[in-house]
Amino acid sequence: VLSTVGVALISVLSAVGICERCRMESGGVYFLLAHVLGSRLGGAIGLLYVFGQAVGCSLFVLGLGESLAGLVGLGSSPWAQRGFASAAVLLLSIINLAGVKWVVKLQFALLLVLLLAGLDFAVGSFVHTDKHSGFQGWLSGNFEENLLPDYFDGYSWFTTLGVFFPTVTGVLAGINMSGDLRHPSTDIPNGTLAACATGTGLYLIFVLFLGATCT
Repeated sequence: VLSTVGVALISVLSAVGICERCRMESGGVYFLLAHVLGSRLGGAIGLLYVFGQAVGCSLFVLGLGESLAGLVGLGSSPWAQRGFASAAVLLLSIINLAGVKWVVKLQFALLLVLLLAGLDFAVGSFVHTDKHSGFQGWLSGNFEENLLPDYFDGYSWFTTLGVFFPTVTGVLAGINMSGDLRHPSTDIPNGTLAACATGTGLYLIFVLFLGATCT
């Protein structure tokens, strides 16, 4: 967790420094790239950023599709997973076309869902156990057993980092809203750093909870 956040902080602190020293306009990350590197080099790197965002979105919606297919009993059907993923992409496209106001409203709704999910996770770790699935509770002594790494064959610290790293790739989302903020030069640094601190704290809590309760 700390290594992943440390890598993300390199980009975050660079973006924050630029935001504090220049007059932010609409364009978000693309404006920063063009402002610092020039239009040609900034545009080339911007294309790579777009490609990375597209790949990240595809991974996220495929993960959502797998989860939804499993909930309805179609987890073994790849076409069901792709169907749910395609529907998610279509829904996101409609929301983006509807305008920024709808995006902001849905972000608040999503934040509420995430907070409830985190609360459910925390409370459930104290009041529920499922030893058959490996969830043994706080009194199982798993924290000491899970304190040191013990990877399965074919897995290592780098593969774990690769799985976890996409969770911090959204820290630049606030910068992309530069054209919709009243005071982007101050709002972006404050919001981005607060998001990094909050996310890091929650991830560490989840790691400790899972390490103490699961085999």
